[in-house]
Amino acid sequence: MNPHKPFLFSNYFINVDTHPSGMSMIFATSSGQQIELRECGEDAWKIFKPHFHLPEVHRTACRRYIGMLGDQPVSFIAVVPYGNDKHAKDGRKILHLSRVTVLPNFRSQGIGGGMINAIANHLYGEDVRIRLITANPHLNGWMGRNGWRAESVAQTPHGRQVTWEYARVENE
Repeated sequence: MNPHKPFLFSNYFINVDTHPSGMSMIFATSSGQQIELRECGEDAWKIFKPHFHLPEVHRTACRRYIGMLGDQPVSFIAVVPYGNDKHAKDGRKILHLSRVTVLPNFRSQGIGGGMINAIANHLYGEDVRIRLITANPHLNGWMGRNGWRAESVAQTPHGRQVTWEYARVENE
């Protein structure tokens, strides 16, 4: 893999290829675009923070991924272990998908959903439960149609908050 150039963003550089794992995967969006998803460092959040209503996840165990359309950063997602290393009733670890963000110019093109499923499929082999909590009505509708099972629903100041669990159906 060729090294990626740092991305100039608002007069500072964000190195979008800083994570030592070098993990990278490509997924196709519903509109046919090819997005490269790379594991990245904490500094990549600076690009997406202005477009999300919650602060950065400051956890060393957190894994962060940035979606790239060519050399353009377009999306971000974090994978956070559930608090205090708790496990589900079946003994598997719980991972939360968090800070799902797509830059405004790239929304409604299938990037967010494609990124969520690409990460969930990637993590599925780790024998974990994968969850995502959201009050976003568009994301809630998408999750219900794309292999996710609603675990709980709560009313919050942000709206109807649903906890989703990934329920991948294996092809036989």
